[in-house]
Amino acid sequence: MRVLHLSNFSCRTKLLIAPALCLAIIVVTAILLLRGNHASMMSEKRAATRDLVETALGILTRYAEQARQGVMSEADARAAAMADIRSMRFAGIEYLWINDMHPTMVMHPTKPELDGKDLTGFKDPNGVALFVEAVARVRENGGGFVEYSWPKPGSGSEVPVPKLSYVQGFEPWGWVVGTGIYIDDVERAFQADIRSTVSIVCVLLIALVGIVLLVERSITRPLAKAVAVADAIASGQLNLDITARGRDETAHLLTSLATMQSTLRDFIAAQQSVAREHAEGFISRTIPSEQFAGAFRQVAQEINDLVQSHIGLTWRLVEIADRYAIGDFSVDMDRLPHEKAVLTA
Repeated sequence: MRVLHLSNFSCRTKLLIAPALCLAIIVVTAILLLRGNHASMMSEKRAATRDLVETALGILTRYAEQARQGVMSEADARAAAMADIRSMRFAGIEYLWINDMHPTMVMHPTKPELDGKDLTGFKDPNGVALFVEAVARVRENGGGFVEYSWPKPGSGSEVPVPKLSYVQGFEPWGWVVGTGIYIDDVERAFQADIRSTVSIVCVLLIALVGIVLLVERSITRPLAKAVAVADAIASGQLNLDITARGRDETAHLLTSLATMQSTLRDFIAAQQSVAREHAEGFISRTIPSEQFAGAFRQVAQEINDLVQSHIGLTWRLVEIADRYAIGDFSVDMDRLPHEKAVLTA
């Protein structure tokens, strides 16, 4: 399996990795926060509906107890309980209703035309048989939540909007008490949060991209220049105008390359100067190795030693030739190795 290493990526790609990860973390965090806020708002709605139904059940329990004690008849107790619950309002438009376990509507405060009607086939525009579902929740667990759509009182429209209801059974009378809270405001708030979050993320993205581009240009451009300079020096071009700006690593690299170019030029100039002086007859001239450091000094010393060696050999040959010229053959040339042996053959 091929392993990916960061060294296989360009500097531009590497610079984009960290901001991309940061952006991904921001997006994921924003999504989690949005979902958390939505869940929190829905939880508050659920708690509110449950509390209201339990309040209504307290009213039913009180009247049922009065009927049991003979304070009033059961019919009067039911009528009084329905009257109290019919008048209950919260959040301006929310209300409670009562149906039985058939289900048949017992009391609906905003749609009295439903009172006494069979609700078995009553469905919202999405096909949810909400009263049948309400009875099912009571039969299964004694109560529960039902989500459906219903026209909003006071809105001036009969178009159904999303609603969350909680229902609970009142066993002594076989009733189901329910109330609902319109959750279109939750959805509107959620959509507003999404738009706000998307706007913030977009602003952060634009700012992040702008910063990354500025940083990327401040790094890759000088780095590309340094690479071009290094390539040029490697190919023998030593007349480059190397200008380093700033105090970062790439500026330091360009400064070092400029110093290297200058040292190479000085070294070559010193060699050329010695060569000219030797050609003019000043064969004792050497490269000033003390002006250089490190490997340059070592190379200069080795060149000087090599030149002096050849000069010494030349002087020796001249000396022997002069002796031979006057008939003195008592001096002989030392045997030289390899290609130098031709001088002593």
